[in-house]
This record gives sequence, structure tokens and C-alpha cells, in this order.
Amino acid sequence: MDRALAELIRKNKERIVETWARRIKASIPEYRKRPLEELRRTTGAHLDGLIDVLDRDDYSSLTRFMREIAPMRMSLRFSLSNIQRAFLIGKTVISNFIEIEYADDPRRTLDALRAIEEPFHRTLYQYSDLYQGMQIREAEQRSRELVRAEEERRFLERLKAEKAKLDGIMSAIGAGIALFDRDLRVIWANRTVVEMLGDEVEPVELTCRDLYWHKGVGCPQCPTRRCFETGNLERALQEVRELDGGTRTYQITSTPILNEQGEVEQVLELVQDITDLRELEAELDKQQEFLTAVTSGSADAIIGLDTEERIVSWNRGAEKIFGYEADEVLGRPLSVLQPAEPHDEDALARIRQQVRERGFARNVETARRAKDGRVVHVDLTWTVLRDRRGRVIGSSVIVRDVSERKKLEKQIIQAERLAAVGRLAARVAHEIRNPLSSISLNVELLGDEISALDGNDKSEANALLQAIS
Repeated sequence: MDRALAELIRKNKERIVETWARRIKASIPEYRKRPLEELRRTTGAHLDGLIDVLDRDDYSSLTRFMREIAPMRMSLRFSLSNIQRAFLIGKTVISNFIEIEYADDPRRTLDALRAIEEPFHRTLYQYSDLYQGMQIREAEQRSRELVRAEEERRFLERLKAEKAKLDGIMSAIGAGIALFDRDLRVIWANRTVVEMLGDEVEPVELTCRDLYWHKGVGCPQCPTRRCFETGNLERALQEVRELDGGTRTYQITSTPILNEQGEVEQVLELVQDITDLRELEAELDKQQEFLTAVTSGSADAIIGLDTEERIVSWNRGAEKIFGYEADEVLGRPLSVLQPAEPHDEDALARIRQQVRERGFARNVETARRAKDGRVVHVDLTWTVLRDRRGRVIGSSVIVRDVSERKKLEKQIIQAERLAAVGRLAARVAHEIRNPLSSISLNVELLGDEISALDGNDKSEANALLQAIS
């Protein structure tokens, strides 16, 4: 510390600052571009820090000054060597001032010069370290920025590529896709929408009314407007009039796009032409109706089973044969139809095994009990059902009531048995009739001979002949 020197510099601060500021402005290129008032302010702050060091050995002001001035000079791209020159010029200015003030006292001059040597040396060292650290950090920051810029560039390239791919996909989709703002104006539309309008029409800025109806007539139940109002996904079927005057059926699905506040900002509309599908559905409905009529009107029982052998369909023929209404058996296993006898259950197990192995069992006769307990003799055909990929989706069981046939067969068997008994009786009668004829002939011959007898012999012979005949 050198408080006397500190006081001397404080009293002559203005003169020292002015000399220092003018010299660095005149001799260093970077400083020539700076206002003189700015240089007076910075050199004055440095001098205040030096005074605190000499007066109280306090480097805090000097350190604070360096931390403030370093970013300023760094931002202006001052070179470290020229900043060091500015500090050395300041040291020279103060040294010259000391030599003049203490010209009559060489020892005091030497002590004063030594007193300012340490603060200036420390300033140069600390500032150089600080400045170089800032340069390193700046270089690292620039490197990170370059890396980030490169990453952003690559990301943008990928984003553009993905956008191009997405645009290609959107354009290739057979459905129309359009993006609407809150005024129901088109912001973007894919190729399908353009084709719907005709290649000469640009859909952007058109309203949805112009887009689909061409004469400004709005959809009766606009799903896009409802989507803006409710914030929910909305669907609707619309009959849309085309340019040629015809109409087609479209399924419109409107999906909300929300902003950061959760408000509906835009709506993405998906438009699918389902005219052909509706026509196909109508044709399928006709076929289904016909198939249902055939199934329902069949006198045979037609039973549909799922893969777990639960009943999923039960026609009127099944109701008549077994006495169960459809509501009583749907969802229940096929075993609801109880076997007439225990051996009939074994027969059903064999039928199942045959179906698993061959995929069907045809014209198998068995007996089941109806709802009222009567025994129903049936002819059963069980077939596995598969989809187009060959996967098992269930099975069908066609059951024909053969109880009447069984009764007729029983009657025929009984009649055949009676006929066999008749044939046997005729054969026995024939076998008995032949010896009786011989006996009858012999009796006649005996009668002729007896007529020739007399007295008691004749009477006894006649009695015996009557007993034989």
C-alpha cells in the first residue's frame, strides 16, 4: 500500500485520465473509433481501482472493472495485444507523472514506481486470463452454434424431405384432404380435392361451400363448422352435387387442430367418396335379405356356431324341430340339445372328431330331445366355416327331422316280419297237407273194403273209419 501515492493520484486523476485517454485513442487503431468520453470513463474507472489498491490494498474495484470492460472490448473485437498496450500506456502515463512529482527524491520515485508495478502486472495477467477465457468460451459457443446450425440445417433438410414424402402420400391418398381456417376457407388441399374440382380450379382460398357445392349452398349438417364449435371430431354423410349435375355420397370426417391455448385453430377435413360403397352395401343388403329368407324359410334346422360351439344363429326350422325359441338358445353351447340316450352323446363326440379331421360330417343320424322331452330323430350335416384366408371362423349344422321316416321304416320292418310269418305258416300248412291227403285216400279205400264185411266187424270198422276221417 502507498496511501500518499493514492492521494496524489486522486488529486491529479483528471489530468492523468485525459492524458491516458488521448494517447490510446491516438496510438491504437481499435481505440481511434471509440468516443473520447467513453475512453475517459473506462480509464477513470481503472484509475479508481488502482487508487483503492494503493489506499487499502483492495482489488475488488479493479477486478469488477476488468469483468465489466472485458465483455465490452470482446464484443467490439478488440485484440488482446492492443488492450494490453492500452494498459501499458496507462502505466507509462502514471510513471511519467510520478517521476515529475518526485523528481527531487529518487528513492521515493523508485518506491512509487514499485507500488504501481504490482497492480498493473496483476491487471495485465488477470485481464489476459479473463479475456482468453472469454475467447475460449466464445469459440466454444461459436462451435456449438455451428454444430447447432448444422444440426438445424440437417433437420430442415429432413423436415423438407419428410414434408415432400408426406405431400406425396397425401396426394396419393384416394380420399380428399383439406385444411380449413375458422372462416371455412381452404388453407391447403391434396391432389384428390383438386381432381374433384377439376385441374383448372385452385382450391386454396375457396370456402367449403364453393369446394363441394359450387354455388355457395352450405351443407345441411356441416361437420367442419360443428368441429370448430365443439372442438370434437365430427362426422357426416353428405350428398354432394357435382359440376356435371350428378350427385355422389361423401363421408366427411372433421378433426380439430388446437393451438397452445387449447382452442380450435384449424380443422382437417377428410372426404371419402362412398358412392360405390353405398351401392355395394345396398346389393349386399339384398343378398343378405335373400339369404336370410332362404335360411328362415327352410324346413330344416340351420344352426350357426362360433369357434367355441356356441349357438350364434337359429332359424325357424330349428324352432319347429326342437321347440326352442331363438332367444332361449343363442349364446348357449350346442349341448343344450340333450341326447335321447347316453349312446347318442357318444355318437356326437364321434361326429366332432370327424369334423375336426375332415372339416365336415355328412348325413349322420342321431337322436336328440326336444324342449318338450320328445325324442327327435335327425339327420345331421356339420361343416366347418373358413374365411378367405383359410382361418376357422365357426361352423354350420344342418339338421333334418327324420322322425316320420323312422316311423315308416319301423312300420315297414313290422310288415316285413308279418309277411315272413305268413310265408312260414303257408309252408307248414303245405307240409302238413301232403300226408293228410294220403291218409284220406287210404280211408276211402278202407271204406270200400269195410262195406264188404258183415255183422259186428262191419260196425266196428265203420266207427274206426269215422274216427280217422
